[in-house]
Amino acid sequence: MAAFPALSGWQARDLNGDLIAGVTLAATAIPEQMATARLGGFAPELGFFAFVAGSVAFALFGANRHLSAGADSTITPLFAVGLAMRADHGLMPRV
Repeated sequence: MAAFPALSGWQARDLNGDLIAGVTLAATAIPEQMATARLGGFAPELGFFAFVAGSVAFALFGANRHLSAGADSTITPLFAVGLAMRADHGLMPRV
Protein backbone atom coordinates (compact mmCIF):
# COMPACT_ATOMS: atom_id res chain seq x y z
CA MET A 1 0.00 0.00 0.00
CA ALA A 2 1.43 3.36 -1.01
CA ALA A 3 1.61 6.24 1.43
CA PHE A 4 -0.70 9.21 0.76
CA PRO A 5 -3.09 7.51 -1.71
CA ALA A 6 -5.56 10.36 -1.20
CA LEU A 7 -3.11 12.74 -2.87
CA SER A 8 -3.16 10.98 -6.23
CA GLY A 9 -4.23 13.55 -8.77
CA TRP A 10 -3.43 16.49 -6.48
CA GLN A 11 -1.96 19.51 -8.29
CA ALA A 12 -0.22 22.67 -7.11
CA ARG A 13 -3.24 24.74 -8.16
CA ASP A 14 -5.20 22.99 -5.38
CA LEU A 15 -2.95 24.43 -2.67
CA ASN A 16 -4.86 27.67 -1.92
CA GLY A 17 -8.21 25.92 -1.57
CA ASP A 18 -6.67 23.13 0.49
CA LEU A 19 -5.00 25.60 2.86
CA ILE A 20 -8.28 27.46 3.39
CA ALA A 21 -10.10 24.16 3.96
CA GLY A 22 -7.40 23.04 6.42
CA VAL A 23 -7.55 26.22 8.47
CA THR A 24 -11.36 26.11 8.48
CA LEU A 25 -11.36 22.48 9.58
CA ALA A 26 -8.81 23.15 12.31
CA ALA A 27 -10.80 26.15 13.58
CA THR A 28 -13.93 24.04 14.01
CA ALA A 29 -12.66 20.52 14.66
CA ILE A 30 -9.97 21.16 17.27
CA PRO A 31 -12.29 22.87 19.80
CA GLU A 32 -14.96 20.25 19.07
CA GLN A 33 -12.54 17.38 19.68
CA MET A 34 -11.29 18.98 22.89
CA ALA A 35 -14.88 19.46 24.11
CA THR A 36 -15.70 15.86 23.19
CA ALA A 37 -12.80 14.61 25.29
CA ARG A 38 -13.91 16.82 28.19
CA LEU A 39 -17.50 15.53 27.94
CA GLY A 40 -16.13 12.01 28.07
CA GLY A 41 -14.24 12.79 31.27
CA PHE A 42 -10.79 13.02 29.67
CA ALA A 43 -8.30 15.86 29.51
CA PRO A 44 -9.07 18.21 26.58
CA GLU A 45 -5.59 17.62 25.21
CA LEU A 46 -6.53 14.00 24.49
CA GLY A 47 -9.22 15.22 22.09
CA PHE A 48 -6.63 17.28 20.26
CA PHE A 49 -4.25 14.34 20.06
CA ALA A 50 -7.04 12.03 18.87
CA PHE A 51 -7.85 14.47 16.07
CA VAL A 52 -4.22 14.87 15.02
CA ALA A 53 -3.46 11.14 15.23
CA GLY A 54 -6.60 10.22 13.30
CA SER A 55 -5.93 12.83 10.63
CA VAL A 56 -2.28 11.82 10.16
CA ALA A 57 -3.13 8.11 10.04
CA PHE A 58 -5.87 8.69 7.50
CA ALA A 59 -3.63 10.96 5.43
CA LEU A 60 -1.04 8.19 5.29
CA PHE A 61 -3.32 5.25 4.59
CA GLY A 62 -6.75 6.55 3.60
CA ALA A 63 -8.02 6.84 0.07
CA ASN A 64 -10.46 9.74 0.52
CA ARG A 65 -9.12 13.27 0.80
CA HIS A 66 -12.48 14.66 1.93
CA LEU A 67 -12.56 13.14 5.40
CA SER A 68 -11.78 14.29 8.90
CA ALA A 69 -10.95 11.70 11.54
CA GLY A 70 -11.08 12.14 15.30
CA ALA A 71 -13.13 11.44 18.39
CA ASP A 72 -16.84 11.22 17.65
CA SER A 73 -18.79 13.92 19.44
CA THR A 74 -22.23 12.56 18.54
CA ILE A 75 -21.92 9.58 20.87
CA THR A 76 -20.38 11.47 23.80
CA PRO A 77 -23.61 13.02 25.16
CA LEU A 78 -25.30 9.62 24.98
CA PHE A 79 -22.36 8.06 26.81
CA ALA A 80 -22.46 10.79 29.46
CA VAL A 81 -26.22 10.34 30.00
CA GLY A 82 -25.76 6.58 30.30
CA LEU A 83 -23.05 7.02 32.92
CA ALA A 84 -25.14 9.59 34.80
CA MET A 85 -28.13 7.24 34.88
CA ARG A 86 -25.98 4.38 36.15
CA ALA A 87 -24.47 6.60 38.82
CA ASP A 88 -27.92 7.83 39.83
CA HIS A 89 -29.08 4.22 40.36
CA GLY A 90 -25.89 3.19 42.18
CA LEU A 91 -24.73 0.93 39.34
CA MET A 92 -21.26 2.43 38.93
CA PRO A 93 -18.40 0.09 39.81
CA ARG A 94 -16.35 1.04 42.84
CA VAL A 95 -12.80 2.05 42.08
